[in-house]
Amino acid sequence: MDTTKQVETHATPVENVSNSHDLTREEWFEFESNRLLLEPRKQTVSTFLRVFMGLALIFYAPQAAVIIWLLLSFAGNFWMQSLIGQYAKLLSGLSEQHHVMTESMTQVAEQYKLAWRVNALIWGGASFLFIHYLPFNAQLISLVIANALAFLSITRTSVNVKLMNQVTAILILAQLLFAVLHFIGTETDDSKFQIYAIYVVYLLFSWYLLRIVGRRFANLHRSYWSAEYAKIKLIDDLKTSQQQLEIKHNALQEADKVIQRFYSGAAHDLRQPIGAMRLYVDMLETDSEENQQLISKIKQSSDSVNQLFNELFDFHKLNISSDASALKIISIEEIFTRLALHFEPIAQTKKIKLKFKRKQGNLNVNVQYFTRILSNFVTNAIRYTDKGGVLVGVRKTSEHISFEVWDTGIGIQTTVQDKIFQEFFRADAPNKDTEGLGLGLAIVSELVQRMDGARIVFQSKPGKGSGVKLSTYKIPILVLIIFRAPHKRCSRHAFQQLLGPVFTLKMPNGLDTDVSCLAR
Repeated sequence: MDTTKQVETHATPVENVSNSHDLTREEWFEFESNRLLLEPRKQTVSTFLRVFMGLALIFYAPQAAVIIWLLLSFAGNFWMQSLIGQYAKLLSGLSEQHHVMTESMTQVAEQYKLAWRVNALIWGGASFLFIHYLPFNAQLISLVIANALAFLSITRTSVNVKLMNQVTAILILAQLLFAVLHFIGTETDDSKFQIYAIYVVYLLFSWYLLRIVGRRFANLHRSYWSAEYAKIKLIDDLKTSQQQLEIKHNALQEADKVIQRFYSGAAHDLRQPIGAMRLYVDMLETDSEENQQLISKIKQSSDSVNQLFNELFDFHKLNISSDASALKIISIEEIFTRLALHFEPIAQTKKIKLKFKRKQGNLNVNVQYFTRILSNFVTNAIRYTDKGGVLVGVRKTSEHISFEVWDTGIGIQTTVQDKIFQEFFRADAPNKDTEGLGLGLAIVSELVQRMDGARIVFQSKPGKGSGVKLSTYKIPILVLIIFRAPHKRCSRHAFQQLLGPVFTLKMPNGLDTDVSCLAR
């Protein structure tokens, strides 16, 4: 049996234990227990005890029995040493594993614990030989050796309390059993009875001391492991916190970049209409004949400033609040009436046609979000249409209601279509005649994200038009917004050729007719 005294009870955990965040506290304790239990050590003391016990028995006990015991003892020790070698190889390759505790390591550790129990039985068998065959004085020497062996064993097995208790129980109970059997099987006088009684008391007291000392060793191990585990967990928590702080720091940096772009764009775009207003006011003071025309331009610049601030306020409200208004039932007619009241004067000012194709029906939507999205699309349709007109239509299917806006606008370049919903992006950036900070579609995108099940699909062709599809499936409403330039022949085939497979809904004849009228 491997009984070499453990020189350093608390060996430093291996580097690979840095992966211990994959293990629970008790699993990590089990790993450290197995690692210390199977730690390679010299066999000088255990080999000396085997040889000494064999020499003591060879002169009194049957030689065959002594030789068998020696062979079993050395075979058991060889078994234990081979398991220690296997575990050392597994431990050395631990850095390539994803977890600290592997199945192979657990199997080897369990076999090693079994080897300890078997070796304890072998040493317990030695007590039968020296009790039955050795003279009384030699028995006392053998008894001291056997109990010294038991005390040495706890320095190794105390890392596993269950194994320690089993090994000490086997060693002590074997001596008790063979002593009692020898006492019963031989004639003894009172003096020998007293000796046997003292021997039994000595064994029981030794067993008690072994348990006390062993548990103290075990408690020292667990205290050390607890401190090590807490340290490793603290390091893991600090690493996790550091990673979270880095993520938040990066997010703050990105937010700061957005804010910087925001203020840069806002400052630049606000200076233009304000500077124009100041110039127009100066001109009013010097040329009264053009007052009416200049006043109109001042109003236009004022409207531009107002629109810029509206975009700023909308963007601000979206970033400080995510609360959505309750759903509300509203008629299609009321939506069209609101759009007509607001946009017909604007269309008349630009001298373009604005027509509405109305139908009866009701919607259950977030009215604030819904009208804001539609208003933005109609605004864009009018803004980028200089000739022709705009058609706003609606049609119903068994599952959806779709709103369609057609215009004779300019379309958007393919290279920038994936950026139109970004903050501060304007597809017409070189053209500073159009108002806005480039926040309109970004606000629309945010609103759509807050509508359950809603999504946007955008498609455009330069010089022909653009299409935006807003759909929601949780509430059976489909909104289709399309900015469309006229074709020489406004046929259903022409519209489908433009929109492609993204829009699979069949075009109603009524809308085709109205668009043809607008084209003329």
